[in-house]
Amino acid sequence: MRALRRLLPFALLPAVGLATIAACHSSEEGPCFSGQCGPTVPPNLGQSVTVSAVAPPPISGGTLTVSRDGRVAIVADPDRDRVLVVDLVARSIRSVLQTDAFAEPGRSVEAANGVAYVALRRGGKVWSIDLATGGLLAQTDVCPAPRGLAFDADRRRLHVACAGGELVTFQTPRGETPRARDGASDGALTEMRRLTLEDDLRDVVIAGDALLVSHFRSAAIDRVDGSGVVRRRPGLARGASNDGPAFDPTVAWRMVGTADGGAVVLHQQSRSDTIGVLDSALLPSEPTSSSSGGLGGSSLPASYYGGGIACEQVAVHTQITRLDVDGKSRDADPGHGSLANMPVPVDVAISRLGGFIAIVSAGQSRVFEGRLDLLAESDNCQQGEPTAPRPSGGIPTTDLSGGRMLPSSREPIAVAYGADDALVVQNREPSQLEIHEPGGAIVATIALGGPSRLDTAHMMFHSSPDATLLQISCASCHPEGRDDGHVWSFLDGPKRTQSLAGFSTASAPFHWAGDIPDVATLVDTIYTGRMGADSQSIVRKAALFDWLGHMPHAPAIAGVDGSAAARGRAIFEDGVVGCATCHAGPRYTDDRSVDVGTGGRFQTPSLRGVAARAPFMHDGCATTLRDRFVAPCGGGDAHGHTSELDPGQVDDLVAFMSTL
Repeated sequence: MRALRRLLPFALLPAVGLATIAACHSSEEGPCFSGQCGPTVPPNLGQSVTVSAVAPPPISGGTLTVSRDGRVAIVADPDRDRVLVVDLVARSIRSVLQTDAFAEPGRSVEAANGVAYVALRRGGKVWSIDLATGGLLAQTDVCPAPRGLAFDADRRRLHVACAGGELVTFQTPRGETPRARDGASDGALTEMRRLTLEDDLRDVVIAGDALLVSHFRSAAIDRVDGSGVVRRRPGLARGASNDGPAFDPTVAWRMVGTADGGAVVLHQQSRSDTIGVLDSALLPSEPTSSSSGGLGGSSLPASYYGGGIACEQVAVHTQITRLDVDGKSRDADPGHGSLANMPVPVDVAISRLGGFIAIVSAGQSRVFEGRLDLLAESDNCQQGEPTAPRPSGGIPTTDLSGGRMLPSSREPIAVAYGADDALVVQNREPSQLEIHEPGGAIVATIALGGPSRLDTAHMMFHSSPDATLLQISCASCHPEGRDDGHVWSFLDGPKRTQSLAGFSTASAPFHWAGDIPDVATLVDTIYTGRMGADSQSIVRKAALFDWLGHMPHAPAIAGVDGSAAARGRAIFEDGVVGCATCHAGPRYTDDRSVDVGTGGRFQTPSLRGVAARAPFMHDGCATTLRDRFVAPCGGGDAHGHTSELDPGQVDDLVAFMSTL
C-alpha cells in the first residue's frame, strides 16, 4: 500500500482510531470499503471512513465538452491529473494525457480544424489537443490560474479568463488540420491582447462583437467590447419572494452561451435580510450513545441553513438567469428561475436542438433536465422541486412538470449535449461517462479508468447533510473550498463568510469571534447543529479536517508592481506600524482573538491570499483592501498605526498584501 496521504489530526483520535484509518487508506488500486482493506471502524467510533490516497480537489464542474459533430468528448479529470479524449461513437478512450500533479485541468473548448483547448487551472497553461489522434500539440503559458475559455470561430481567436483578473486573447493557427511544422505545432497560440479586469474571473462567452465575462464569487457580469472597453452589466437581479426574504446573487458557478448571442448563468442566491443563528450553547455538551456510536444527536429545530423544503426560506438556493447579448437580464421577475433542492449547481448545458437545459447538482449528486424557457419563467421556490416522474415517450414540452431527474448518478460533475441531443454526463467517482438518449434512458456507459478517488470527507463537504431539506452543503457557502464573498446579516451583527483556502487546524479557536474551541465542536455546531446532519464520529471529523488541510491558497492577483510590493513589505514589517505584530509567521496570523477597534474581539485572520477574498473585515465594510485603512471600518490606529501613512505608502502596503 502506498504511504498515507498525510497524518490525520492526532489530537482528535484515540489510538484505535489511528490504527483503523491507517489500515483503511485507499491505494492506487481502488477504494477502501469496510472489510476490504484492514479492519472496519470499531463500533465505539461510529461511521466508517474512506480516505483517498490523494486528496481530491473541491468540485469546480464544467469539465466536459462534446465536439460539434457529437463524435468526440474532451474530458478534464482534475481528480486524477489527466485529460481524456473519448470516441463517443466507438465508446472507447482515444487518449489519456497526464498533466503535472495538481495542475487541475478544467474548462475546455473545441476550436477549428480538429483542435481543442483545455485550461489547467493550477498549472497556468492552456493545452492544445488534436482531437483526431488525441495527441498534445502545444502548451501555452497564460496566467497563474486560467479558468474560462471561449473560441471566436469568425476571428479564430481564443479568449481565456483568469482568476487573477487577466483576460487574454490569442490568435489560433490556420490550416486545414493540426500538424507539426518546423518543430512547432499548429496548436501553438499567439497572444494578441491582455486586459486586467477585477479579479475572480470565471467564464467567458462570445456575445456578438463583444465578450461577456463572469466573476465567480460576486456573480458580477462584465461586457468587454472589441476595443477592450469594460463595462459592468446589471445582469443578475436581486431575488425576492412574495412577502418573504430578500436575496443577493452570489457564486456564478457556470455561464454558457446561447444560440442568439446571449448567455445563461447558473448561480446562487444568498439571503440578504437578517436571519437567526442557533446558539452553540444549545448543543449537547456531553457525548451520548447513539446507533452510530458518535456524539449524540440534538433535537434542535430546523436551523436557518435549512429552514424548510421551500427554497425561498433557506439561506441559499440555486437560480438560472438569462442574459441578452448586452449582458442584461431577460427576466423581468427576479424570482423566476429559482430552483429548489438543487444545491451546489456546478454545471449547466443547453441542448442543440430542442431548447432543453441540463443542470448538475453536486449537493444532491443528480442531474436535472427540463425546458429552459419554462424553468427560467417560473418561480420554482413556489412550486417546489422542479421534477416529476420521468416520461415514457420523451420530454414533454407543455409545462414545468416535463422536467425529470436522470436515472444516474455516481457523483456527476459535468454535462454536455451530443448528437441528436443525447446528454453526456461525466461522473467523478467512479470515473465514467454516461450517455442518455433524449427519452432519458442510459444507452451507454464508458468507463474511464484510473485510481479511485472515493473520499468520505470530500462527500461530506459537497453533499447536503440533511436528507429532508436538500438545500445546502458546506460547498454552498465555501465554493471550491474558499468563500462566497457574502456578508450575512445575523442577529448579532453582519459577518462575512470566512475562506477555507489554506485551512489549518492550527488556527483554532474558530469563527470570527473565536468561540468554537476545536474541530470536533465546529462539526457539532455547524454540520450537525445548523445543517441538520446526523452526529458524526470522531474519525469522520478527523477525516474532514485532514481533507480541508489540503485546500490551496487563492491564486495570485494580476498586475502587482514589484517595486511597490517591496516598499510595502518594509512598511508591513516596521515595528512602529505594527502589522507583523499580529500577522506573523508563515500564515501571517498569531491565531489570537484581539480587539482592534472594529466592534469586539475577533480572530486574527491569515493574510495568505487575502487580496482574493473581498469584501474585507469581519463585517465586509471594506470593499477593497485600500478601504480597510479608512476609519472606522479598519479600526483606526488600534489596528496597526497606519493613520500617518501617506496615500502612496498605503498603496505600497496594499501591493505587498496582494502578493501574499
